[in-house]
Amino acid sequence: MKNKFKKLTALFIAASAALTGCGLKSGSPTSDSGGEAVTVTFSFYEPSVNKEFETTFSKLAEEYKETHPNVTIKLMSQPNNGYQEWIQSQFVSDNAPDIEYNMPAIFNEQVKGGLLVDIGEYLDQPNPYSDTDRPWRDDFIDGKVEAAQMSRGDRYAIPISGLGIAYYYNMDLYDKLGLKVPKTWAEMIANFKKIQESGTDPVAFMGQKEDAVGWISWEIATGLFSEEMLSDPNLNFNGDNNLDNYEIYKAIDKGFYDITKEGKYRDDYKKYISYMKEYGKYCPNLTGLDEAGAKTLFLSGMAGHIMSGSWDLQSFMTDDTIPFKVGVFPFPKFTKEDSDTPGDGMAIVDVSALAITTHANKNPQVLEAAVDFLRFITSTDKYPEFIEGTYAIPVMKDVDVDESFIAFQGGSRTPVGIYTIGSTKAEYANNNANISALSGENVDFDYMATNTYKALKLMVEGSKEKDPDFAGSKDYNIGTLPMILGEFKPYTAEE
Repeated sequence: MKNKFKKLTALFIAASAALTGCGLKSGSPTSDSGGEAVTVTFSFYEPSVNKEFETTFSKLAEEYKETHPNVTIKLMSQPNNGYQEWIQSQFVSDNAPDIEYNMPAIFNEQVKGGLLVDIGEYLDQPNPYSDTDRPWRDDFIDGKVEAAQMSRGDRYAIPISGLGIAYYYNMDLYDKLGLKVPKTWAEMIANFKKIQESGTDPVAFMGQKEDAVGWISWEIATGLFSEEMLSDPNLNFNGDNNLDNYEIYKAIDKGFYDITKEGKYRDDYKKYISYMKEYGKYCPNLTGLDEAGAKTLFLSGMAGHIMSGSWDLQSFMTDDTIPFKVGVFPFPKFTKEDSDTPGDGMAIVDVSALAITTHANKNPQVLEAAVDFLRFITSTDKYPEFIEGTYAIPVMKDVDVDESFIAFQGGSRTPVGIYTIGSTKAEYANNNANISALSGENVDFDYMATNTYKALKLMVEGSKEKDPDFAGSKDYNIGTLPMILGEFKPYTAEE
């Protein structure tokens, strides 16, 4: 896959240029041959020094103007550092951009302040630039529109890109050993074993990076136990597709969740630790590797895999100095062999988003053009150009892009983080237990369970100290939780 994206992007842009002027899809807005000149301002911060956002959005703006000659999309590219202060000053001076790129948490506050336009009526209609014939909101992956504005509903912003975690792997090594990309946990472990027998480290693991320890914990816990935990009303109190820390605190405080007493959740914890130990057998020297060390091990060809984020996609795929072809695959599924109730894979819900500000409301033509441009860049044809040009992770369904991008979309379950919660007051927290299991330390299970549970209880007690009403009238703040990915619906695993 080395150099693949450069070639794909060049071919895609060339094809787009060749098709310009061939006419819009049937049902798309007709080309504007005249009318009042309209300028739509569009602000975003540039996440890369290579300015992929500016280059790609400029290309899309030019293509839009081909069929809408009276509309000019004026880009307002800003550096990442200081963007939030800048956008706030633009609202204060009544000079906000018409289209704003930002994080959902910021949009959440802007909705409260009445600074964004409700575009729900447009989201409920089909995108005229696509041929899906479904509401525009349904062109996005389930839960992503809600994620674009967090707890403020699903009418004020659209997601434009996401992020995720997956496995990068050495394709040349796979070819040499005759390995296939694994689809299940058992298949992945079998690949690890063959790679280890060949004299190569199976996994370069960032053992000193707490986030990386959390990722493997999330993946195993989500795949093995998400269905069981989400279907338990004494754990998933608000009934959505996410297990929030507040729900965990209540379950612990009420005695519904206790890994120190015999029962299903203690049994689950034993199984979880065994899977962490199994994984750790194929991660040599994990406790001595930081992020840089693990990446060096993998990129030098001394390890077959590394689990990392989509933020590494561009550098891993376009670096000509890497001595092998780099591939990507999503975290493999668990099956009935692993769990009575295997769940879907983990998905990172976080997205980057776009919204239309009330500044566009000053001129109805500007508002219509702003909405129309958003529909244009999220259309069946144009959205892949954004993905290939920026190395972003798709948040839309049925996207015709390289499979490496799709690998980071993950499944339909938010991470189960019950085994990563800890307390700074605890001498032995979940991270200690996870590292012990991964490194193969001979730690007594009862000691591990007792002390990790103690750390969980300290988290609850700390919340009570900060707010005496936390566990009382506020019911552990559960009433304030948004419904993440909608109401819980059991996942039916493929046999």
